[in-house]
Amino acid sequence: MQFSRITIDPNQMDGVPCIRGLKIPVATVVGMLAEDIARDEILRLYPDLESDDISEALRLATIALHELELIPDDEAYLYTPYWQEAIRKSEEELASGNFKSTTDLDELFKDLNN
Repeated sequence: MQFSRITIDPNQMDGVPCIRGLKIPVATVVGMLAEDIARDEILRLYPDLESDDISEALRLATIALHELELIPDDEAYLYTPYWQEAIRKSEEELASGNFKSTTDLDELFKDLNN
């Protein structure tokens, strides 16, 4: 899907998706709708916005949610940088054939902590 009203510029708002190059993040607009702020009120508060901008912000949010993979709380730690690196290193060890025991795994984790 093409987004003609959403811009992403690394030099503006740290690359956060915004409406038409304005410094109005898509998340701000979607968040206002989630707080039951009426479309007309949003347009009044942000006079540079147009009704179609709000519609496109919602389309982007819908697509983003379709791509989102929810992680159970008890597995969330697996997605931290530390565990991602531990998983990557253990997969390398397994693939190389050098991984022989849980002791090797303990050594791997010691290396990550240093």
